[in-house]
Amino acid sequence: MKALTFPLVSEKAVVLANEFAEVNVELKLTPRGSLVTITDKGTGIQASLDPAAALSQGSGYQTNLPDRPIALTFEVDLMANGPRLKIAHVESGITVFLDPLQLSDAALAGEWGKLPAMFDDSSA
Repeated sequence: MKALTFPLVSEKAVVLANEFAEVNVELKLTPRGSLVTITDKGTGIQASLDPAAALSQGSGYQTNLPDRPIALTFEVDLMANGPRLKIAHVESGITVFLDPLQLSDAALAGEWGKLPAMFDDSSA
């Protein structure tokens, strides 16, 4: 079965929604890397967060090495019960999937908060 994912393109907002939340997600490239800008459509609150921090949070893997750029991929995944943002570290295979409610929470809190366990895709 072919994976139902598509890449998130820089500077082009994508709407992710389920029965609990609706958010705009936009990838912004900066001189220091990238930022994921999340806007909660219900409240209008917006936060720009470092995507590498989302991967570092629960995995114990340090992705923010100062001497090397971080290679991340961003996709919208449609394989679950609803759309999710998929952030993956290219070298390690560590991946996090964030649903609209988790993204809304991150926008409202201004930080990633407690995220689910990471998925290690390096063996696939």
